[in-house]
Amino acid sequence: ARELLSQSTLFIAKEMVSGEKLSDARDFLVTYLSKYGLDKESVEAWDILDQCHLKLGQQLEGAGNYTEALKEFSAIREEGAYFHEAQQDISRLWLINQQDHFKRQTVSQLMKEAEEHFQAQRYLTPVNRNAYAAYQAVLSLEPTNNVAKKQIEKIKDIYRMNGERDFQQHDYAKAISAFEMYMLIDPQDNTIKEKVI
Repeated sequence: ARELLSQSTLFIAKEMVSGEKLSDARDFLVTYLSKYGLDKESVEAWDILDQCHLKLGQQLEGAGNYTEALKEFSAIREEGAYFHEAQQDISRLWLINQQDHFKRQTVSQLMKEAEEHFQAQRYLTPVNRNAYAAYQAVLSLEPTNNVAKKQIEKIKDIYRMNGERDFQQHDYAKAISAFEMYMLIDPQDNTIKEKVI
């Protein structure tokens, strides 16, 4: 009976997804998985739910609703097939959100602000007031700026080294936090992805 329920649930969910009723499919799967999510038959349902979150997030991003898009991307499971793509989307949205603050500044103003944030160790936070976002704003105005590129590499090195140190000391909560910050800058780094997983 459970297997039959699973098959019918998957059929209905897939029909909703193919009909672009992503919100309905998401809500339908959440209800099903809240009751039967630990069964071995539910693995495919989790994958479809992650797919719904990803597609909804992309639609919301396209409509300019970045906050809701981030919620959808963040709901995707770490062990799921769509996790890394969602992390790239989160990284991109995070950067878009931060760039608004820097739009009316010159390169020299941005470099000064970036250096102040860097010296104060505000590498990625707070939002709109950090070194990485300021250096990225510099690169958007002057793509060949070597100082900004080198400083971004330094920020990456700081998070990678902190993550590695905490990982070696078995402080996994701190390690994953550092690695996740690193992945906001470089979501393509497979060695860090593996450590996070």
